[in-house]
Amino acid sequence: MCTVVHLEPEDFARELVHNPKNVYARTYVLDCGLAVVIYMCQDSHFLYYLDRPDCSKEKKDMLKSMSFYELHAEIYRKVNLDNRLRERQKNPSC
Repeated sequence: MCTVVHLEPEDFARELVHNPKNVYARTYVLDCGLAVVIYMCQDSHFLYYLDRPDCSKEKKDMLKSMSFYELHAEIYRKVNLDNRLRERQKNPSC
């Protein structure tokens, strides 16, 4: 099982420089209905995600008006849940 780790932009870039990995994006729908894109990369033990959600230009004001800490917690929960569900699909016996 991978450990989910959120990284600030500088740390995310540093991780990719020191340990090159494929970066991919996943879309998550927040509780307020806003869809955000989260960039992430993975190795055998960790799932790293960039702690800066992205969305369309039209919705950036809505994203900025959200509490930073609530947004951070919600994204962490959704990434963690998504990670567990994907791992369970790979190994249904768990």
